[in-house]
Amino acid sequence: MTQTDKKVQSQQPEEGETVTHSPNERGKWVTLIWVSALMVVGIFGCMSYSHLPRANDAQSNAIDTQLTPTPTATGLVDSIQLNKSVTVNDTQVTVNQVQQATGFSDVKKKAGNYTVRVYVTIKNVGKQVSGPQYDKVLHLKLADGTTVAPSFISASPTLVPGTYQNGSFDFGVSSPVTLSDLTLLIEDKSLSFSNK
Repeated sequence: MTQTDKKVQSQQPEEGETVTHSPNERGKWVTLIWVSALMVVGIFGCMSYSHLPRANDAQSNAIDTQLTPTPTATGLVDSIQLNKSVTVNDTQVTVNQVQQATGFSDVKKKAGNYTVRVYVTIKNVGKQVSGPQYDKVLHLKLADGTTVAPSFISASPTLVPGTYQNGSFDFGVSSPVTLSDLTLLIEDKSLSFSNK
């Protein structure tokens, strides 16, 4: 046996003997485990905190709470203020204003020479997520009885109960129309723009 073999053999525990680590070695492992656990808790805490609502946020049930630029009308022909509502499938649609213009700054592709924009506030008054599929059930009825499908819709078709959203519906027309002669059709309901 060489000198090295004797040293290795003397360092190996005999059968029945327990191996003990020095207190310094055990302390390093405990410290490493605690530091790792604290790092995981810290990362989780930061991620959770970033998703909490801010202290000074206004309480709102509105869907569109982010600031968006207000679209402007180009070549405004006519505008009327209304406050008329109709309820369809637990969704209350309130027409606030109707404008007719040659274009609007937020729409690049026009459907006609003129655009009739209907500004609405939509509210879910039911107990479930609901709302009409506007692209399928929404039309504008002109004075001569012709119906026009929407060319642009800036409103979500579904809302959570108790929430509301401001939006608009655009309809392309070939020539100027009298706004008070128009009627908004949603499914089997109608809402006249006349102030009568």
